[in-house]
Amino acid sequence: MSEARRNLLSEILRQAVTVIIVLGVLFVLAAIGHTSEDQLIGAFTNFFRNPVNLSIFAPILGAVTLMFINHRKHGTLRGWALVFTAIPLVITAGLWLGWWDVLGRLFSPTSFLGETMRVWMRFVPSFEGFNYFLDRNWIDILNVHYIVGLDGLSFPLFLMTAFISVLACIASFGIKERVKEYFILYLLLVGGMLGVFAALDYFLFYVFWEVSLVPMYFLIGIWGGPRRMYAAIKFFLFTLFGSVFMLVAIITMFLFAGVGTFSMIELADAPGIASAMVGYRLLMFGGFFLAFSIKVPLFPFHTWLPDAHVEAPTPISVILAGILLKMGSYGYMRVLYPTFPDLGYWLGAFIGLLAVVSIIYGAMVAMVQPDLKKLVAYSSVSHMGFIILGIVSMNPDGFNGAILQMIAHGLGTGALFLLVGVIYDRTHTRMIKDLGGLMITMPRFAFVMYIAALSSLGLPSLIGFWGEFLIIKGTFASNAVWQQVIAWGVQGDALMRIYAVIAAIGIVLTAGYILWMVERVMLGREHPRWKGLPDMIAREYWALVPIAVFIVFFGLYPRPLMRMFEFFSGALAEKVLIMF
Repeated sequence: MSEARRNLLSEILRQAVTVIIVLGVLFVLAAIGHTSEDQLIGAFTNFFRNPVNLSIFAPILGAVTLMFINHRKHGTLRGWALVFTAIPLVITAGLWLGWWDVLGRLFSPTSFLGETMRVWMRFVPSFEGFNYFLDRNWIDILNVHYIVGLDGLSFPLFLMTAFISVLACIASFGIKERVKEYFILYLLLVGGMLGVFAALDYFLFYVFWEVSLVPMYFLIGIWGGPRRMYAAIKFFLFTLFGSVFMLVAIITMFLFAGVGTFSMIELADAPGIASAMVGYRLLMFGGFFLAFSIKVPLFPFHTWLPDAHVEAPTPISVILAGILLKMGSYGYMRVLYPTFPDLGYWLGAFIGLLAVVSIIYGAMVAMVQPDLKKLVAYSSVSHMGFIILGIVSMNPDGFNGAILQMIAHGLGTGALFLLVGVIYDRTHTRMIKDLGGLMITMPRFAFVMYIAALSSLGLPSLIGFWGEFLIIKGTFASNAVWQQVIAWGVQGDALMRIYAVIAAIGIVLTAGYILWMVERVMLGREHPRWKGLPDMIAREYWALVPIAVFIVFFGLYPRPLMRMFEFFSGALAEKVLIMF
């Protein structure tokens, strides 16, 4: 046997031993609190049999695995990181497309794989209930449970998180320094983000929320740009400030609910919360509102975002825009409006005002940015304002548009940040005035840039159009909920129509800065300084082409996405209408 083959087999053996050790540690952790052998085996099998649970902990398991790999083996580290990041995508895509239903027929019903495949059935959207629900005691003294599950709101965001995480992991192959530490933190971040969208216990939700905060701080602070520490600390302080108020709101809810649990499902309809004094209810609502609005970010809580985006490495900017911001808007739809529909109703005029200010302000500031990455960053402020406006409308079209816009923004803006990274890797500048004519120099890059940019401005036939269209339609037609409200001397339904018109103006401004950006960066004569620049390489193709394909496909045929969440949107709107 040759020396090279022996070294290869030795490396495979080491990796297999590493995985076995990690699985053993995970088995011990899963077995805590159980006594008999049958209970130990049951805890182990139940842990891995639930697809949501396995998807959340696969990246965390990967982070532990990477600790045992030599820090000099960059290729091995990247490969294992991609494998553990891809596991949630493979599982979740199978749940959506029904792969596991087909595979389940190949195994005996009494085997472990056969029973697992029966649990991993196709995702079925419905008005009530959660798919892949798991409820286990966690901290008995506080009556905290480990509860996870996916419904029409969380499933598409869970799937998008898994998808974007894989693409950002591929883009991270360009990281050259401290590769091991980078991917360990990256995998912890992915696990935390997936946990946020699946958690159905407030205590667990808060834990995952904070788990996603810490790795992001280090990823910006260590691998970011020249002002990385300033941006990382600013991001950390803003987010932690909101998290503290959210923790206060969670504790207050627990004390007033009278049900003795942190379960989101039970607290959403707890009579103790509905009958609490207005001051306490405002405290609970305000704590969640502040935490989620900072994460969105909604004006005027947005000031941390441009610095974090500009200084973060390109893959982390993709994660930040594509996933982390959606945690805030997800919180609005998972916590604020289902639990406090009356306060969301009466305070909707104020929240809607902040949303339209975010739309116009973000677009106008983006228009004057000399830095290409900062332009894309401020565009996120504007696009996230649309999402909050759709939620404030409190009707099915607005809710559907908000969820669809979350996905559209995650794909489109994520692609734009990757494209900015491609430019910076070759030119070492992001200044728009220094660029020009890149369509001639890099035609394949230009093609993907056009798709992502035109989707961001809401061009029909691309995914960015449908979310904004439904949001404006829902806001304009929200009189079914708002007609009895008087805000600042204006009838509620008239006020929402004013907001819809302002949002439509925001679309015009978005078209202005996007087209101007494309004209200055891509068109014109070929810049002599950039003549001969290489077009996209394989790693960049793998990261960008899938996004471009889905932007076009779902732009032409959004039905597969909307089928997932339209039941949830209808149920939430019905709950509001019944109350008022």
